[in-house]
Amino acid sequence: MSASRLLPLDSTELHLGNAGGKAYQLSRVARAGFRVPRSEVLPVEVMRELRTESGEAVSLTSLPAQLETELRACCQRLAHRELGLAVRSSGLNEDSATSSLAGHYSSVLGVRSPKALIEAVREVWESYLRVPPRLRSLGAVLIQEMIPASASGVFFTRSPLLEGEEECLVEACSGLGDALVAGRVTPDVFRLRRSDGSLLQQTLAQAPQRSLVCEHTTGTRQEPLPPEQRGQPSLSPRQLALLHSRCRALQQAFAEDLDIEFSFVADELVILQARPITVRALDPDAVVWTAANSQEVLPQPVTPLTWSLFYPLIEQGRADLFAALNLKEPRVRRYLDLFYGRPYFNRLYFKEFIAQTPGVPLEVFDALIFGRGEQVDFRRPPLTGLTARILARAGWERMFAQQRLESFIRAFDRRQRAVEADYHSALDNRSLLAVAERTRSLMAECFGKHVLGTAFAGAHMVFLRAFLDSVGVEDAESTTNRLVHASATVLPAASSGQLFALARRAAGQPGIAQAIETEVARGADFDHFAEQVRALPRGPAFIDGLDAFRREFGHRGVGEAELMQPRWSEDAPFLFATLKMYLQAPTEDPERRRLALLERQQKLETSILARPALKNPLRRLAFHYFLREANRFAAYRENLKHHALRSLALLRRIVLELARRLVADDRLAQRDDVFFLNLSELRRAALTPQGGSDLRALVSDRRLEHQANLALKPPRFIYREAGNLAAVSRPSRQRMSGFLSGSPLSPGTCRGRARVVLSPGDIKAMQPGEVLVAPVADPGWTPLYYLAAGIAVDVGGVLSHAAVIAREYGVPAVADLEVATQRIKTGDLIEVDGDVGQVRILRRGD
Repeated sequence: MSASRLLPLDSTELHLGNAGGKAYQLSRVARAGFRVPRSEVLPVEVMRELRTESGEAVSLTSLPAQLETELRACCQRLAHRELGLAVRSSGLNEDSATSSLAGHYSSVLGVRSPKALIEAVREVWESYLRVPPRLRSLGAVLIQEMIPASASGVFFTRSPLLEGEEECLVEACSGLGDALVAGRVTPDVFRLRRSDGSLLQQTLAQAPQRSLVCEHTTGTRQEPLPPEQRGQPSLSPRQLALLHSRCRALQQAFAEDLDIEFSFVADELVILQARPITVRALDPDAVVWTAANSQEVLPQPVTPLTWSLFYPLIEQGRADLFAALNLKEPRVRRYLDLFYGRPYFNRLYFKEFIAQTPGVPLEVFDALIFGRGEQVDFRRPPLTGLTARILARAGWERMFAQQRLESFIRAFDRRQRAVEADYHSALDNRSLLAVAERTRSLMAECFGKHVLGTAFAGAHMVFLRAFLDSVGVEDAESTTNRLVHASATVLPAASSGQLFALARRAAGQPGIAQAIETEVARGADFDHFAEQVRALPRGPAFIDGLDAFRREFGHRGVGEAELMQPRWSEDAPFLFATLKMYLQAPTEDPERRRLALLERQQKLETSILARPALKNPLRRLAFHYFLREANRFAAYRENLKHHALRSLALLRRIVLELARRLVADDRLAQRDDVFFLNLSELRRAALTPQGGSDLRALVSDRRLEHQANLALKPPRFIYREAGNLAAVSRPSRQRMSGFLSGSPLSPGTCRGRARVVLSPGDIKAMQPGEVLVAPVADPGWTPLYYLAAGIAVDVGGVLSHAAVIAREYGVPAVADLEVATQRIKTGDLIEVDGDVGQVRILRRGD
């Protein structure tokens, strides 16, 4: 290897072929006279020389001594005294006029030591080889001085939004810009007139935090803003004017429109990156990330432990499905990612998946899962080999689906009980981890079956609706929702029946009812309540019933997909508050209510079968088939998830036991710190005892970021094309302030006082007969659905968990209202029409 492999950014030896797109573009910025960070480039040839013969990996065992020496010297030359270095990718196919590859390759910030620099260079090299083969290429490494930024952002010399052709667009935030470009924070948005830079509009996110370099480890962290900066624009008028002037000058020097990343050090502008805008206009129906469905089960920012558990399971389920159907991978790189600490699905991914399935409309996921009220129109599939193969496979799966699911549930129950019996707190760490792995594997199988049940439930719901439409049934969507409920086989719905029976038993015993009231007032504790009630007449029988409920349903909970959240068996305040509400509710037998729903359903079936079009025996047979299967598989969707959550609850117990030991060893400060480690970090901590300072620092940084994400209000949709725009919310379709239109989930009409629930703490204030209004209807709120007069949510589809339970109870429900929690206030008198999907505000509350 020759000497002087590292090249300064202003070197005349740099060109696109050896510097890669990012470094080459930045060298052009520097040569044009603009300030950039002090930088050096490790050229493409270095990676080429270090590849193995297969070309599939970079040698990581050791680097040539001369290269390590040069990297150490580079660290001394460039590293900012307090902030260190930024080590960025610069691929040959990155930041070009036709592709940006944003987010595909790695960047490492806050690199302080020569050893950390060497590791960061290796990480960037590895990232070039992790992407799909069609995107794989060699690349250079850009090493830069970290900038002590007071504010950072992205400047588009021509807005990528459709309506912004004569505008510039600026997105900015306080501190570093890494969280902004990754979509983890909501930016301030400034629209500037392209010609003179005058401010047309500003939208302030009022983000309560800023991104800073970690103090103890490589990477960045979120820190609360100083009080004097909160609520203020991240960029001053003076900075905006300078930004417009300098970036427009840079655009003219490049003779093309640019996407420019920048930072301000006080009032001095530093250009971090400049690349051509690869997409002139953003198509809202092309690439869009949505939190619909995922926010239903994970309404709060997900912890690292939960994400490291679920993402591999979801990825494996996706891979198994593609393998089973022999389908091609969509060209979209990822279908699930984190923004603002929350999971978002890529709708384009699902559309590309569906596009390979003949006859299935592209809008099917939107209609069933993502809740966008799309019209679903099936087409006759073409007769091809692909069609025959997919139909044959689907038919084969359907033929034995029920037997397989029933058999799996029976086997699951045995296996779950066995693994629960093998767990006890006296096990050593290695044995605990072994039980945890068995539990994780069992949960993965159950979630896989849940996906299968969901697929068949969705298919038969759509088939039934299409069939009703084909025979002339008016409002086929509402009729479908009326027909698919009251099956009495959905386990989460049964939980409310048991809890209601307990409340009725307590209502007949004033001492027990008073004890429930007292326990709610004092904060609620199961052991204290049991001690008080066992001494009362019929108290032991009530406690036995409560314990039976906790054994059967105690693994459910509010935000139940998040490992950090307590289960019902632990959450005494929630259960006692719910029992108190049941005591206040009008006495009504849940079974009588269900039978009344079933009677109405049977009358509706009879009226449909009386239609002339249904005189045909084949059509009658088709109707009975679609109706039976839609009800059957809707129950499997919920019941399989119910069982999988049993495994998740056991995992939580194991994790908390390991956490207790780590706290006892002074490696964690408190037990719930464990949720801010990922699975591999937890395993390593449990198996290799060592000092706890690094573990504590890591947890501290992640807690700060989690707290910052909790304070954010994430958008429902994120439009993002080639990395050029981090996040822009879709304008709401709602126009009238007192009238909201959405998707009907559960039929019926009701009027009631609104109870807006934005956080778990709001749930306990709900009163019987109120209308639950929420961003999403958490499945852990199931006991409240029975008490609600109706349900109105911003997000949801006809196969959402809330929809299935609402139909089971006969509670009118409407979803996809987008802004219900903004327009409606607690105390408003509202009307929910679950037949047509409308909510009206009849009278404002006091």
